[in-house]
Amino acid sequence: MGKKKDRKPLIDYIRSIDEKVLSKIDLNRSLSNKPKEIAIEDYLKDTNRYKKFLLIDCRSEKEFRENSIPGFSNFPILTDSERDDVGFLYKHFSKQGAIYLALEYAKKKLEKLNQFVLDHNKKDIIVHCWRGGGRSMATAHFLIGMGYNVYKISGGIKSFRRVVYNQFYEDSSNLSFLILSGLTGSGKTEILEYLEGKLPIFNIEKAADHASSLFGKIRFGLEEKVYTQMKFETNLFREICFNGSFTKPMISESESKNIHKFKLPENIFNNLVKSPTIVVDTSLEVRSKRIVKDYFKGKKPKEVYNVLESSRFLKKIIGGNNQKMLLKMIEEKKYYEFSEWFLKNYYDKRYSSSYSNVVATFNGDNIEKCIDRVVDFYEDRLKQCKKI
Repeated sequence: MGKKKDRKPLIDYIRSIDEKVLSKIDLNRSLSNKPKEIAIEDYLKDTNRYKKFLLIDCRSEKEFRENSIPGFSNFPILTDSERDDVGFLYKHFSKQGAIYLALEYAKKKLEKLNQFVLDHNKKDIIVHCWRGGGRSMATAHFLIGMGYNVYKISGGIKSFRRVVYNQFYEDSSNLSFLILSGLTGSGKTEILEYLEGKLPIFNIEKAADHASSLFGKIRFGLEEKVYTQMKFETNLFREICFNGSFTKPMISESESKNIHKFKLPENIFNNLVKSPTIVVDTSLEVRSKRIVKDYFKGKKPKEVYNVLESSRFLKKIIGGNNQKMLLKMIEEKKYYEFSEWFLKNYYDKRYSSSYSNVVATFNGDNIEKCIDRVVDFYEDRLKQCKKI
């Protein structure tokens, strides 16, 4: 357990403030520069319109890491530690003292706040905090005083979370998909990455920052970027807003319900498994070469080695002798042999798909030709009906 924070200096500091000063504190009067308000629904309807704006999330660092509205940068008007101090005072000692301390902490950041805006070279700003309260009001007040044109998201990130929840857990019937299915290494992810920006896509692995397999983290780098289920769902929503579509079918991969430590919302998963599915049929040779390309460059062989060596689950499945054999292959840089064995004896044997609505099968050995066929198929189906 961490050492308990000594609150006595904080309480002594607040006690040293003249009670008349504390009693006169009025947040609305102190923050007299009022921003214009934007509903989160209006922001999300036309994110391109706000690309010229500087988007500031003024919550603490920890809050921002756990979840954030797509497109926003973090400038904590109260840091994690400062927010903790203010919260303690508000709950246990003096609400007026908490407001006073919060304003004092915020005022010390004015120069840095102005520099933060200057670094982004933008005059129009949108701010938000947790629920559109004191922190975003204070940030907006100071920015308006500096001469900037400032808007505030009504209801803060709480209103955004409500939109995401409603989309994924209440009614997902407005979303439609065309699924790419196939064995590990068949090229599904490569097709999605190529099509990003060209056709509406829904990249679930990108949202999870994980390739949904034993070695899935290695492909995206070992640094943890998605910490919570909420952040995963936000990233899924971002995929729709920025790379996908609410009105056209999105191309996605066949995924299981569990992605790394996250779960696909049930409405989304049920929608995906019923969707028209293209099977990408790729030879073992080409799939093995793709695994080598994706997982055996730079420091990645060592990372694969470490996962293989430490996984008790894998040892139980393939046996100790096979584990030793595979480790030796990596040591001897026999990456192709390793990939071929692993695909044939581990991934392919464990592969099963709930995606039974198969409408086409394309050979994936030539990825460029396969992409062309996927695009042609998508466009033809789109012409035939508004939704696949």
